[in-house]
Amino acid sequence: MTIEVSLRPHPGGAHAQVTAITVTVLPGPREIHVRYRIVGDLTHVRIPEAPLDPARLWANTCCEVFVGPRHGAPYDEWNFSPNGQTAHFAFAGYRRRCVAAPESTSEVIAVVRTPDALVLDARVAIPAQLGPVLRVAIATVIEAEDGALAYWALAHGRDVPDFHDPASFTLGVDLGSER
Repeated sequence: MTIEVSLRPHPGGAHAQVTAITVTVLPGPREIHVRYRIVGDLTHVRIPEAPLDPARLWANTCCEVFVGPRHGAPYDEWNFSPNGQTAHFAFAGYRRRCVAAPESTSEVIAVVRTPDALVLDARVAIPAQLGPVLRVAIATVIEAEDGALAYWALAHGRDVPDFHDPASFTLGVDLGSER
């Protein structure tokens, strides 16, 4: 079943001329396909082209997905840069990063950019320990040409942007029983 959602900007951030971000999630056995569509005057948005430090993809224009089991504290985070880079992190609990993330393949499948839209397609293999029924947070960081950051997410539970906030995990996704 295809899921379509709209992200909202955090009220405390710059909006970098972006007017809308929609995300389509297509669950499959052991994976999810995520399509981000960023709309607005993207001539004023920095889109990274050169390789970046994978641990800091989120400090630039970047699409993100956070996935945890239906119940429990662990969760994984994947970052997707429009330059094709990905990063994966595992957390034992709120912002408690595990030393080593479980093996998971993810990839940016395609990026299409025009002056008024950017579409990024990504695929994430979900680690088995997260289970077939997931709680998901989806977010995007938008960097303006002056370096200001705007934070978009399904939900914002705090006065400051925090994609790791458990209140951000508002989307339920069922991968089915083929695990």
